[in-house]
Amino acid sequence: MKNAVTKNIFDWVTMLVACVIYSLGIALFLSPNALAPGGMSGVAIIINKLTGLPTGMMIIILNIPLLIAGFFVVGRWFLVKTICSIAVSSTLIDLWPKIIPKYVPITEDKLLAGIAGAVLCGIGIGIIFRCGGSTGGTDIVAKLLRRVVPNIKTGSIFLIVDSVIIIASVFATKHLENALYAGISLFLTSFIIDKVLYGSDEAKLLIIMSSDPDKVAQALLTDIDAGVTFANGSGAYTGKETKIIFCVVKKQLFHKAKRLVCEVDPASFIIVSNASEIFGEGYKAHNGEEL
Repeated sequence: MKNAVTKNIFDWVTMLVACVIYSLGIALFLSPNALAPGGMSGVAIIINKLTGLPTGMMIIILNIPLLIAGFFVVGRWFLVKTICSIAVSSTLIDLWPKIIPKYVPITEDKLLAGIAGAVLCGIGIGIIFRCGGSTGGTDIVAKLLRRVVPNIKTGSIFLIVDSVIIIASVFATKHLENALYAGISLFLTSFIIDKVLYGSDEAKLLIIMSSDPDKVAQALLTDIDAGVTFANGSGAYTGKETKIIFCVVKKQLFHKAKRLVCEVDPASFIIVSNASEIFGEGYKAHNGEEL
């Protein structure tokens, strides 16, 4: 119970920090340079440039119908965390120009602004998603679509939906160059979101054939604490019965595991493949929420 409470507090604090990061990306880089990288924030930036209405306030207004949909489909706590995220980030987006006016914008170079804003927004959105909330807009759309098409990664959904908004910004602002910079920003944001959400789950699957499988398996178990599974097999040419080793290791441990296997059995045969998501002990929980 105590661990659950501690984790919940940690998630809330982390989410609020992520809101600050996200708001800095919008307020200091994207919005003052009229770069609308999709989402409700992108639509709000377009409206801000056309009408002068505050970007943060428009984000809140535009998100109301999506919040209602999110409540019925995703659940109460998602709605609570999303409202909190929208309120904090939107308020900060409108406050930063007043708090630190000489740093808004930090740069007027649209390429640099697009890259810096994308990095901050991607990190912020990804962390907020991991904490069970969202910044509204495309985040909610992505969350809803993931329920229907879970095989599509969240960043890819952002890329598709937000591309439509960027195209619309060309007609609204009559500024093709800004849209091109926003497109670069969107691509980078989508990439970073996927890295934040799924990067830590990526691993390498090793299928190892060795003349001394027991020794290889023991070395993997002892030296890198990797999970090892044996499968019975036989050589098609020799007909000899053997044990095939299946081992999943984190990406950062892959080279150590490969070197270890080669030291134990230089003649071993190793097949390596990428595992984008792993469920089980040491990785994702089977009943964990799809991000």
